[in-house]
Amino acid sequence: MTADKSPSRQLLLSAIIVALIAASVFAQIWLQRIRADTRENIVLFADDLPSAILRLERSIGFAGLIHNFKNHVLRPDEPVFRQNAIAQFDRAMVELDELEALTARAGIDFDPQALRDTLVSYRQELDHATELAAQGLSPFEVDEFVRIDDSAATEALSGLLTSVQRAFRATVGQQIQTLTVVLRIIGALSIILPVVIALATLFQRRAERAHLQEIEALNETLADRNERLVQSNKSLSDFAYVASHDLRTPMRAIANHMHFLSEDHAEAFPPAAKQRLDRVEGLCRQADMMVAKLYRYAKIDQNQQRIPVDMDHVFEGVRKELLKMFEPGRVSIRKLCPLPPITGDPTECATILRHLILNGVKFNKTDHPYVTVGFLPEVEKDGVTEKDVYFVRDNGIGIDPEQHGDIFRIFNRLNHPGDFGETAGTGLAFVKKAVESHGGKVWLTSSRDSGSTFYFTVT
Repeated sequence: MTADKSPSRQLLLSAIIVALIAASVFAQIWLQRIRADTRENIVLFADDLPSAILRLERSIGFAGLIHNFKNHVLRPDEPVFRQNAIAQFDRAMVELDELEALTARAGIDFDPQALRDTLVSYRQELDHATELAAQGLSPFEVDEFVRIDDSAATEALSGLLTSVQRAFRATVGQQIQTLTVVLRIIGALSIILPVVIALATLFQRRAERAHLQEIEALNETLADRNERLVQSNKSLSDFAYVASHDLRTPMRAIANHMHFLSEDHAEAFPPAAKQRLDRVEGLCRQADMMVAKLYRYAKIDQNQQRIPVDMDHVFEGVRKELLKMFEPGRVSIRKLCPLPPITGDPTECATILRHLILNGVKFNKTDHPYVTVGFLPEVEKDGVTEKDVYFVRDNGIGIDPEQHGDIFRIFNRLNHPGDFGETAGTGLAFVKKAVESHGGKVWLTSSRDSGSTFYFTVT
């Protein structure tokens, strides 16, 4: 009965381990997203908005518009004050528009009309003061005529500061609550995962013992039985090492993010949240490292071939395969020159061409997408000459230069879901991995609405 139950039990434990590892990966991704959002909100609420308010106050206050306005009233014979007041008015209006845009981005309800009306009043009264001075009125008489009530503007700025503080506390507070949930999940996984692994190891040991007992019954000599026992124990030891040592480290990378979050934003977190970060940091550090290793292991092709590859033949196969996916005559896929052969894995070479060509066709707004494939003996890249370079050029939507560093990240999508059909964001990541597994490099030149050219080398 025990032997019959062992496979199903082991299968169940394996499924649980896979589920826990998947949950750990999800928690890591979730954590990275929270960290990025928190950094963005801290910059917005603690830097951008206060700086914008301070700049506006300086433009309006006694070092700016009001200061020069008062000096113009009292000293109308010095035109520099009027000129400075006009310049400060223009600057204040621009900074008020920028402040309004920042508050909208932060989700703060801010009505700038009182400030704008006050600024306009100062500008109008500046001209009025000039006219009164030209009529011969004394500065004190002019001052009586052009006094402006700026209490509404002062109240609006004061209320905005309060709103910024309140929104900052609410936003970061919500993120701290979410972070607390993630940390609890991570803490639970760091405890549960080793326990499940230990159970799997225990049941595996029992299964191995049963197998060894069967071998003992069949062997005729003690020496033969001992040899089989040594071999089985070695396999069991290797498995136990992997299960109990490597798989105990799946959260180390997450712990690094916890540490960075704690260091980068220590002032933004209350003591209780900081204490939770410190408490789980050690438990998480080793576990997540295993997730990364296991993930990479599962994806790397251990059976990669190293044989002569006819790149012209690979291109033709990929071309025929892809053209079947589209309406005849709509898509053009052509080769500009013969493609030199390489030594590598033909399947992975096909993967490189397939995803680069498909990327140019799929992310394309023209009626007739075209992709050309070619080869160059030399290409300059960041001041370095790369030799024996293959390229794939398209007339697609192009990619902004500032996004070039992100496009090869797995699951990364630059466009809104559904704009170009369902995409997983893995094609260019597969290209990069296949190229690098051949000891090569991949890069691109592109800009928005100007198509893209992808270059890659293999060695």
